[in-house]
Amino acid sequence: MSGFEPPDDIFSIGMACQTCAAMILHFSGSCWAEVSAEYTLKLEKCPDDEAVGLALRKDQLGRSQNHPLERSEEVPENAVTSLGEYSQPDVQVFMESRNSRLADRTTRPVIAHLYKEGLIKSSYDPAPPQETNPAIGVAIALTEPGRSPAFAISYNFSVVKENPNNLVEEAKAFLKQNPGARFSILRPWSFSMFFPAKFGEALRKKSTFVDMPGRTWECEFLPKESPYSDWYMKQNVEQEIERYTILLPQERSKVLHRRDVILVMAENEIDCLRDTMKTACALQSSRLFELDVNKSFFNVDAEFLERMDARYLGVV
Repeated sequence: MSGFEPPDDIFSIGMACQTCAAMILHFSGSCWAEVSAEYTLKLEKCPDDEAVGLALRKDQLGRSQNHPLERSEEVPENAVTSLGEYSQPDVQVFMESRNSRLADRTTRPVIAHLYKEGLIKSSYDPAPPQETNPAIGVAIALTEPGRSPAFAISYNFSVVKENPNNLVEEAKAFLKQNPGARFSILRPWSFSMFFPAKFGEALRKKSTFVDMPGRTWECEFLPKESPYSDWYMKQNVEQEIERYTILLPQERSKVLHRRDVILVMAENEIDCLRDTMKTACALQSSRLFELDVNKSFFNVDAEFLERMDARYLGVV
């Protein structure tokens, strides 16, 4: 395969095989046969695979319109903080301050678990009041519609964010020039509270948080609530693709991303399979990212992207 370099360690090879096994059934048998002909080992689909592939493609459509119920990746600006205003729990988000007993009962066990697992560590810097140092986050209990109170970090500052790529509009523009265009949406797995990205000391200090007893904690991985998470995750994904790039220059321009969501654009189904495989291998070669096939979609059209739940495209 032109421009393709296979992974060279057993861990990356294993992830690449799992990714290929997950995506193959979303492509036609003739397409896969043509691409696999470029390898020494010939792989073809049997009639049973075709039937399973059809079922999976139908399942992709249903899955794309029903995003699983998950905690928010950031504290909503319209979250209410007074029980008197919390009158519509089916639509409102309630934020319990860190000084309340409910917040302490909710956050303390989670903090202990995160510390035990090595996801956070004690910060030996003093914890000044948040008013004088807004970079200090606060551990809170966040109650969202359909969910019980959960641990979250509230940061009292924001950063100027660049305009993210509108992936659907980019796909439509590409479709106008390539009527038979096909697309794949790739998304790396992430923990419910953190992105799988380690960061330097300077940014770690800006992502610290304090709990009810006044202890200050530093995160070993990027907390999703951090105002820097969008920018830093976008940079991490871009660097991994560039560092381990196995795409030809003309193909690289067809790979766009918004934070941790990657859009692969191709002129036809065969190129979609090739470029999706290359991009997935590039993303996973660093061992930092692992493709989440449950939040990824393969070989779809622009209409599919337009109809899918926007949260799959990184819009929160």
